[in-house]
Amino acid sequence: MKKNIWLISQLTKRDFMQRYKGTFLGILWPVLYSLLFLAIFSYVFTVVLSVRWGADTGSGALMIFCGLVPHLFISEVMGRSPVVILGAANFVKKVRFPIALLPVVAVNSAFIICLINIVLLLVFGFLSQQASVSTIAILALIVIPLYLFAMSVGWVLSAVGVYFRDISQISPVVVQLMMFMAPVFYPIQNIPENMRAVFYLNPLTYFVEAFRAALAGNFDVQAWALVTAMYAAFAVVAAIVFRRLRPAFGDLL
Repeated sequence: MKKNIWLISQLTKRDFMQRYKGTFLGILWPVLYSLLFLAIFSYVFTVVLSVRWGADTGSGALMIFCGLVPHLFISEVMGRSPVVILGAANFVKKVRFPIALLPVVAVNSAFIICLINIVLLLVFGFLSQQASVSTIAILALIVIPLYLFAMSVGWVLSAVGVYFRDISQISPVVVQLMMFMAPVFYPIQNIPENMRAVFYLNPLTYFVEAFRAALAGNFDVQAWALVTAMYAAFAVVAAIVFRRLRPAFGDLL
């Protein structure tokens, strides 16, 4: 167990650093990338499309950033996971290596960027006086089911991606559908009541709403416990699926 933890930490560090190795700005790129996304979408949805937020909510830009943080994390995981095993054929075929750790490394690398975005969200929240000390604790709890969900997606897509290469082409489309079928750029109240149940089926919706509630210091313990238990169970099932499909990887690569 200790060996695997050390291996995960080293591979995650290597994976994250290699993404920005040789670039002029280095690890500042994730920050600039998030700020660029925030600026563009805030302008489009709050200025061009005139999306209005209630008086009891924060600024439109901050609310949109609450939606972007979990979306960008899940988007990164869904984009990389289908090819993470395909890109490590040498490990699968020739080296005795715990292949199940490769999706974990991909998720952890994306999670580092997610944490950077959360720090930016807190900075903007405190500067605009819309966040409190309790926001930090609440967000720390919310990222637990968020990480479990991402890990479930990582294990399933990485394993299935070996069998069905089309998954890598389908995932970006699903990511876009999830983004627009969740209240990332608009308040949930803008959705007709008879359609909200459909939007709540989207896993992203809970996290977007939870991030926004956290800014106001609100936290639904029962909903969090239910979601955490559900995604913990999904993670276990995903790990079992990966283990069952693992023996055929060598023949398919």
